[in-house]
Amino acid sequence: MPLFNYSARDIQTGKDRKGLVEAATTQSAVVLLRGQDLVITSLTQKKENELTVDSIFEKFKGVSSGELFTFTREFSTMLSSGLTVTGALRILEAQTTSKYFRSVLQSITRDVEGGLALSKALEKFPKVFDTIYVNLVHSGEISGTLDKVLERLTANLEKDREFKGKLKGALIYPLIIVVMMAGVMGVMLIFVVPKLTSMFVSMGQELPLPTKIMVGLSDFLVNYWWAAIAILIGAIFGLNRFRATALGKHLIDTVIFKLPVFGPLIKMAQLAEFTRDLGLLIGSGIPIIDSLKASRASLTNELLRATIDKAVGSVGRGQTLSSIIASDPQFPMLIPQMLKVGEETGRIDKVLLEVAHYFESESDFAVKNLTAALEPIIMVVLGVGVGVMILSIITPIYKLTSSF
Repeated sequence: MPLFNYSARDIQTGKDRKGLVEAATTQSAVVLLRGQDLVITSLTQKKENELTVDSIFEKFKGVSSGELFTFTREFSTMLSSGLTVTGALRILEAQTTSKYFRSVLQSITRDVEGGLALSKALEKFPKVFDTIYVNLVHSGEISGTLDKVLERLTANLEKDREFKGKLKGALIYPLIIVVMMAGVMGVMLIFVVPKLTSMFVSMGQELPLPTKIMVGLSDFLVNYWWAAIAILIGAIFGLNRFRATALGKHLIDTVIFKLPVFGPLIKMAQLAEFTRDLGLLIGSGIPIIDSLKASRASLTNELLRATIDKAVGSVGRGQTLSSIIASDPQFPMLIPQMLKVGEETGRIDKVLLEVAHYFESESDFAVKNLTAALEPIIMVVLGVGVGVMILSIITPIYKLTSSF
């Protein structure tokens, strides 16, 4: 059906509203808007493939985790207070400051008002509402506990947001140091070393190997800077292409888990999110196979994903999840042991949430100690870099002065 751009005034609040409405005809759009207590001031049909500045930028926009968390929390509160789904969506649509998110909510509201289930409407925006979000909303619709499900989703989003915030905060310091070090070395090679090169040449002496390497690198950056940029872009593109292959995924993900400091932290963070999502889905009444398929999305490492893919098929044939997980050394033995207890007691969801809490605690502890663990590594790298540069510059000058 065609879309119509409208401007209207809300009778109840007196505020001006703008947006899109989907209707078969102009008259149908008018009836639909009047049914929402709106006095229409402008109504024009949107042209197909209409290109605007907003539509161009919308393709590159997304919804932040903070916006999604706020939306879910307020949506849950409104439903608990007795508001209808469409009524709550209209209020949230008016409150959001993001134009892109507002357009998403407008589309969802139109679909729900047209009789489509909320979960199906959310499913149209996978970049905003992931599989786990959609599945949980679907379970809430079926059980009639949508507000309770949204409460659990809010808690889940808050935990995920807090952990990622802590991780980013811990990485800011080493990232700043690395960027500054690269910047200083770049300035030295591009602006300082070329001025020293003429002095080194006038010495008429054989330059030591570190100095030759530094001078050669400086000449390359000054005279062939475009080639350096091309090599960098080509390396990034090539790595992405290699990462897209089955062999590349396996090799890179294997290396990531073996990285010092970062490897164990990345694994714990993924396992914490996976067990929390799986426990939340199973606890909401979603079948275990569907829960495994949905929670698989929280794993970015192919080594872990391969085991979950195996589990999806094996559990359907009657094999226990704990025995499948136990066969993979990538998963700590705590997970299959606790899963076995959950399978025997019929409380897999509770056990998984306890396991998730354990990994979250361990991840929090690792994040707190991340900066302390990285400081000596950064100092060593800085010391080696500065030492090599000083040695390359001072050695030829020392040889010259000692020759007199």
